[in-house]
Amino acid sequence: MRADQRESELRLRRPGSRSEPWSRLNALFGAIRRGFAEAAGVWAERRRQRRDLTRLSDYMLRDIGISREDVVHEVEKPFWRK
Repeated sequence: MRADQRESELRLRRPGSRSEPWSRLNALFGAIRRGFAEAAGVWAERRRQRRDLTRLSDYMLRDIGISREDVVHEVEKPFWRK
């Protein structure tokens, strides 16, 4: 790497440089992406669990203390709702 390239990179990393707002925006967008990925994982897990509830027999549902009506109510919820 040439010396002038290294110098320009160091200038970009210095606090108070013009690129600082961009690094803050990149950090913000990174946090948003991570938050969305986490939420999508939670939603997928809820969908899987609700689907699994529909596959249980009435005996198994009684064993865990819920009724078929409870399952129907749970399955009708949107994926983002607890």
